Amino acid sequence: MKKLVSSLVCVVIALTLAVLPCTAAKYGNNYSEKITRVFSFDDMSEDCLEYASGMKIDKNNKKQGSASLSYTTRGEEDVYLFQTRTDVNTFKLSTPDRNKAALRFWVYISDISLLHVDDENDDDTTQGTMYLKIASNRFGGSKSVQWRHTVHKSGWSEIELPLYHGDDWEDDDFDSNSILFLSMHIKAASGLTFKIDDFRFVEKSADYTPNPAPENSVLVTNCDYNEFNTEITNWQGASYDTADKIEGSSSYRLDGKGTSDEYRFTLAWVKKDYIPIVIDSDTLHLSIKGTGLADISKVYIQMRLGPKTRSSEAGGGKSLVYNIPTSQLKEGEWVDLSIPLASFNLGGSPDKTTEYGVYLLRIVPYGSNKNGSYTVKFDRIYIERDLTSANVSALIASRLASIAASDAAAAASDAALLSSASDSSGSGNDTVVMIVGIAAGAVIIIAVAVIIIVTKKKPAAAAATDEEAKPDESDDKE
Repeated sequence: MKKLVSSLVCVVIALTLAVLPCTAAKYGNNYSEKITRVFSFDDMSEDCLEYASGMKIDKNNKKQGSASLSYTTRGEEDVYLFQTRTDVNTFKLSTPDRNKAALRFWVYISDISLLHVDDENDDDTTQGTMYLKIASNRFGGSKSVQWRHTVHKSGWSEIELPLYHGDDWEDDDFDSNSILFLSMHIKAASGLTFKIDDFRFVEKSADYTPNPAPENSVLVTNCDYNEFNTEITNWQGASYDTADKIEGSSSYRLDGKGTSDEYRFTLAWVKKDYIPIVIDSDTLHLSIKGTGLADISKVYIQMRLGPKTRSSEAGGGKSLVYNIPTSQLKEGEWVDLSIPLASFNLGGSPDKTTEYGVYLLRIVPYGSNKNGSYTVKFDRIYIERDLTSANVSALIASRLASIAASDAAAAASDAALLSSASDSSGSGNDTVVMIVGIAAGAVIIIAVAVIIIVTKKKPAAAAATDEEAKPDESDDKE
């Protein structure tokens, strides 16, 4: 009976939704949050959780309720602090709109130098990484999303990890309507005390429409916190700046140190929301502002391309890479940059005239001085399409022809329906069928004419193509 009651308590804690008021004025009057308190960690009675051996409750150092969950490493450890049980099915979270949802919680790190960073080649001791995983099966092996979140300070930090995130570790069949598994682990040296408190599931809402991209352009992001068309992966140092911006409600802000290139942000889209591009005709536009430019060697931009699924492309697929030199920037001033995609380095040999979908955009400033620090801000990012280029015109002509053929088929179908419904001796109905047939034929003729005109305007292809450059940065950089 005691175990049954404990299980029921766990279900109530994990599933009961509590709507909490949003007190942060920066979100505006039309912003709200619905918060599910998943685990309070006031005790260890949640029967749906498995804890690491040595886990304790700390009633003296906490952020909410009566206690926090605390663990101290006893040697060099790669330890799962907690995970939901795989032998019972008493844990579930659900959201229909994952790009408006996030995990939010508090962590305490006694000594950041003891928490290992995920980059094995990085000897920076001023930051460390924690790992989280959710899955739509209770065993956690597949249908999962995973985060590697880097923190650069000791003490308490409030962490928010959006479900609509930029980490490559995601299975295509993950279902945000049925989240049945949750785990958290760290890699650390001996003597690190790591605490967790107030684990919440947040669903956001805002009645907000971002400004559209210019004509003949596709909006990537206006960098607005309440935009919800994409989200910053919450690496330490990434935030929204509501005071310094080009337009809208905010800009993206990144505060970094020269000790590491782990200060970054990543934008990502679920595969149905790919940003379409054609390499040899499109241009990336963005606004950028940097302070402390003397401590930055470059700003690295990477785009990963579809149309394959995210999991199959991750780490080895097609990509575009570009390094913005600091000579193109002005200290403490906003600069508008226009970068033709044809000037990017190409990885995975993408075809320059094929329409791809961008599913990930990563921006990483590289520090040049280990004792230096910098701030880089971004705003108003969009792709401009050159509708006069041969390949884009051909794409448009092909789509027009497809639409025309579809319309012609529909007209023919309508004609057949009219014919079958008509009196075979009625000359008036024969006239109607003839008119519909003429209209269908006219649509096909117009489509063919469009293709002929575009083809004549297409410039001659170059006699030889340059060898495609290879990116000077690894596509596997996370």
